[in-house]
Amino acid sequence: MKEDNRSAVWGGATIGLFVGVILGLFIHPFFRTVIITVLIGVVLGVLSNLLALLGRKKG
Repeated sequence: MKEDNRSAVWGGATIGLFVGVILGLFIHPFFRTVIITVLIGVVLGVLSNLLALLGRKKG
């Protein structure tokens, strides 16, 4: 099986950026909202990579 070399961290950060920009338009500390949502996306991407790594080692 070919290994996928895309990273969930970048995907999470990108989705966080989109959500942050949309929320930032309605919630006034714009940059703080964007930074928080990007960080949440990055953390979710890291957790996704860790779960994939654990699944690969056990399976």
